Amino acid sequence: MVVKFVPVEPVPSEPKRPERSNLAEVIDLRAKIAEVEERETAPHTDALVDATKTLARKAMSSGELRAALRNKEHDEESIEHVIESFERRHFLDDEALAVAVCDKLRRTKHASKGHIALKLAERKIDRAVIDEVLSSFDDDEELETMREVARERARKLGALDRVTAERRLMGFMQRRGWGGSQMMTVVREALDASEGLVE
Repeated sequence: MVVKFVPVEPVPSEPKRPERSNLAEVIDLRAKIAEVEERETAPHTDALVDATKTLARKAMSSGELRAALRNKEHDEESIEHVIESFERRHFLDDEALAVAVCDKLRRTKHASKGHIALKLAERKIDRAVIDEVLSSFDDDEELETMREVARERARKLGALDRVTAERRLMGFMQRRGWGGSQMMTVVREALDASEGLVE
């Protein structure tokens, strides 16, 4: 028996498209996207200019910038367009701003969680963002901060009688955002230590 081998005809491969054609398509697509973005931005140019100038002077939250643009009497559509555009490009980042404010208050003022929450709310930062940032606080760290602030303040009240010193120190701690039985205990411990130093 004779076996014949029939040559297999090669399958023609799909012709590659020229790279230059692909590049031209990309350029054309980018040009169309830029054209669309320009058309979308055109009605909001004034708001965009004011927002850029405002942010150049001071870091702001989305809420603060929104309020600033309203004060300049821009329409709501333009304001929201600018806010969304800036958030998308990370010119506005409420979480990063909240972390920066929190770190500064903690480092320079030994601020309580309550005091920091109040300051962040004044910066028109959303409550969900505030809660997320404050959730990283350790309870032991918060207690130690409270004690440190109370001890430092108690040293300045040494000339007062105990009742007056206690009342003033509690008022001071409450204004800094602390309260409750734990704060009262810390106040008394701080005054006890201060009186011990005086003696």
